Amino acid sequence: MVYPNNNGVLKPVLAFLLLIPLTLGAQFYDAFEDGNFSTNPAWSGTTSKFVVNGSNQLQLNTAASTDTAYLYTEFSPNLGDTVTWQLYWRMAFAPSSNNTSRIYLLSSDTSLGSNVNGYYLRIGESGPADPLRLERQDGGSSVNLIMGTSSFGSNPELYVRVVRDPVGNWSIYSSSSSSGPFTLEGDTSDAAYNSSNYFGLWCKYTSSNSTDFFFDDVSADSIVGDTTPPLVNGIDILNAQTIQIRFNEAMDEASCELISSYSLSPSIGGITTAILQNDTVVELQFSGSFSSGITYTLDMEKSFLSVPCRASITIRTR
Repeated sequence: MVYPNNNGVLKPVLAFLLLIPLTLGAQFYDAFEDGNFSTNPAWSGTTSKFVVNGSNQLQLNTAASTDTAYLYTEFSPNLGDTVTWQLYWRMAFAPSSNNTSRIYLLSSDTSLGSNVNGYYLRIGESGPADPLRLERQDGGSSVNLIMGTSSFGSNPELYVRVVRDPVGNWSIYSSSSSSGPFTLEGDTSDAAYNSSNYFGLWCKYTSSNSTDFFFDDVSADSIVGDTTPPLVNGIDILNAQTIQIRFNEAMDEASCELISSYSLSPSIGGITTAILQNDTVVELQFSGSFSSGITYTLDMEKSFLSVPCRASITIRTR
């Protein structure tokens, strides 16, 4: 139930939540704070073409020429779990088909850019838009799976997050900050490959950009099953259009901030923002106002928490 206080602001007293539970298990993380890329984890490839710079970022640093360079590290996740990747990615130039880079999320082999099977992100192509793309590589050829909605045509600098669930549903997100909010660039379904041996970074460059690729805060995590579900510790009504849901454990930011994850019935005009305020608090802003004497149901039945689940909160007002 939600009661108005003496100032007429709605106040919650009862809520019910049902969720499929999750926990998070890290596969690898590298912020290059140790000043190298030879350990924890160990990267291989054209290692002489890369350095860890003074800002503790991985940087392409090679002689002026037209060539390619790449690094890879061992990565064999259990794709029966949900896997999440995230990294910082910058190119200090306007990308093109001759100056482009790929993030190999899953790769069967170490010969990145050549004859491998797997999936990669790409920025850089002919034309001014340069969207973020997810592509599948089948040996020597590639197939586009997602073309993002944002343009990264001029000196792109972004954080990228990718989520793949156990049945091969992919979602890609971008943000200007590691803490978000993350914008959904697109999603698709593709389960052509269900194993991986490597994660990698690949750069194609001309002589003027042989030192202009940067990477940092590279991580890959697996979301695996848990027998203890998240619980709602409480609901706070900040005003007649805004609620905060307090959980007892950390929630997935990218999924929590997707407006499409939520549906309120009866509608009060739609949800305008969904923000994970900290690890355990989600704030929802509505375009309309809650009314007294109405029972509302907030459903989360889509890809909430990056895996299929059903959740509902019942709010009664008087």
